[in-house]
Amino acid sequence: MAQRLNDTLEDAMRRNPHLREYVEQFRKKYGKMPEFHPQLSRDMKDLPHPNIIYPVGDPIFIHIYGDAQTDKKYIVIEPKIETREEEEKYERIKDKILELAPFKDIPEDEEEFEVFLDNIFEEAVFSLLKSSKGPLKRGSPLVLTREEMEKFRYLLKRDIIGIGPLEALARDPYIEDIHIIGANHVSLVHKIFEALPTNISFGDNVRLANYLKNLSERIGRPVSDRHPIVDGTLPDGSRINIIYSPDISLKGPSATIRKFSATPLSITQLIAWKTLS
Repeated sequence: MAQRLNDTLEDAMRRNPHLREYVEQFRKKYGKMPEFHPQLSRDMKDLPHPNIIYPVGDPIFIHIYGDAQTDKKYIVIEPKIETREEEEKYERIKDKILELAPFKDIPEDEEEFEVFLDNIFEEAVFSLLKSSKGPLKRGSPLVLTREEMEKFRYLLKRDIIGIGPLEALARDPYIEDIHIIGANHVSLVHKIFEALPTNISFGDNVRLANYLKNLSERIGRPVSDRHPIVDGTLPDGSRINIIYSPDISLKGPSATIRKFSATPLSITQLIAWKTLS
C-alpha cells in the first residue's frame, strides 16, 4: 500500500490496531509518545536519541528508538500471531487453502495471483466459519474476529508473495544492506541512522536454514549441503548471498542482502535529503 504523506499517527493507529497496541505499550513503558513521520529527512541522522515511527506500507511500520540507556534499534511493527489459539486458527485456514488449491487454476501473473490468493483465502475462511461459539477444536466451527481475519490475510500474503519475516526490510526504501548471522542476529545499514540491530528473529537456526533454503529455491539458486554458498537476485532486484552450511558459518546460517532501489529518487526526495537545495 502506498504511503499517505498527510497521515498522522492517530490516522495510522485507527487503521492498524496492532500499531495502536504497540504505541500504547511503549507509552506505558517509557512515558512518552513516538513522533510519526510519513517520510524521513537526512537531518534526522543528527538526533542523539531518535524516537520515530514511519510507515513502509500498511500494515507495516518501523520504529527507530534509542535513549541514554538504550542503543538505537530498528523495530518492525506488524501484525503477528499472539496466542496458541490464533496459531491454530491460522493453521486451519492454511490447511483449507491447501485442500482447495488443487482444484483451482493458479495464475502466473503477479497481480492476478494476488487476487487469486485473496479469493482462495476468503473461500477457505467462509467455508470454516459458523455462527456457533465454543472451544476451538480441529473439527469445530471457526470463529474469527475481523482483526484476526485481516491479520491472517496479511501473514499469508507476506509469506507467499513477499519474503516472510524480512518483508518489512524489503519494503523499506531507507535500507541499504541487511545482514543475517544466525537466527537471532538480523542487522542492517540504514541510509539515515546507519548500522542498526533489529527485533527480527527466526527463532532458531533450523527455522532460519529452512527459510533461506526456501528463499533460494524461489529465486532459482537452491542451496544444499553440496552447494552451501549461493548468490542470487531477489524479485525486487536486490542481491543476496546465502551461506547455508554450519561448517562454513559457525554462528549458523547467514545471508547478506544488498538492497536495490527499483524506483529512482524523486526531486522532492532529493531536496528533503539535502542532496539538492
